[in-house]
Amino acid sequence: MLTEQQRKMLGLADCPGCGAELAAPLAAAGKLARCTSCAQRFRLPSARVLFSNAAVYLVANEVDPNQNDELNIRDLHHESLAESIAETLAGIPEG
Repeated sequence: MLTEQQRKMLGLADCPGCGAELAAPLAAAGKLARCTSCAQRFRLPSARVLFSNAAVYLVANEVDPNQNDELNIRDLHHESLAESIAETLAGIPEG
């Protein structure tokens, strides 16, 4: 079960129709969503996958932590990033 803080976190999912990257709250994991680009309906992945996608995006794009408040990921320093992600993932249920 997700904590209240985790429920408010945003994750990322890719639309299977057009490949657009969409933000979705972790609380919406497993629910149907509609792509804002092509209007295709699809099922969102698990909360763990949504969060992992967002973490990978942040690392790949080296997003400034101040620009990323909605994901609630802080102190994105390369030396502590893996530990931070692992701790968060440990608290998010797989289902």
